[in-house]
Amino acid sequence: MGRSTTVAKFDANAEGWNGVPGTATYGHYRWMRRLLAQIARPGRGTRVLDAGCGAGWVGIEAARLGAMASAFDPSPEMVRIALSNAQSQGVDLDARVGFVEDV
Repeated sequence: MGRSTTVAKFDANAEGWNGVPGTATYGHYRWMRRLLAQIARPGRGTRVLDAGCGAGWVGIEAARLGAMASAFDPSPEMVRIALSNAQSQGVDLDARVGFVEDV
């Protein structure tokens, strides 16, 4: 799948991947957030990079735990959602559009 096809698919389905409470993908994100808190345990001063961030919930959880979180995703719509989610959770998330292959 080419880059433009990837971006188009994720942009078109971005809201479905949001993972907010009450949506089908919420359990997946809840599990990842719990794993991050219990295993990785990022804290104040830790830098976290959420590559392919989607809705940003992993980076948001890391920021909530005190880390400096950066995130990127090839889908501009997913990045928009990630930034909106971070704002609604009251945390700072440096989210940008980009492909993991370019890092």
